[in-house]
Amino acid sequence: MGSPLNRSSRGAEPVRESAEENAYRSPDQIVADIARFIVICAGLLGLAYAAGGILGALGWHLS
Repeated sequence: MGSPLNRSSRGAEPVRESAEENAYRSPDQIVADIARFIVICAGLLGLAYAAGGILGALGWHLS
């Protein structure tokens, strides 16, 4: 039977491995993440602009 110390160190290893993987990301992955972020922000901005246009047109028609 392993001691609690051994079990906790084994449980922490995958976290350490994923942190190492994130630290050594390829430039292609970084560019892809930045591009994805820009596309998501542009989409949200477009949705907000469309919602404002719809609400503005509705308000103009109701006034």
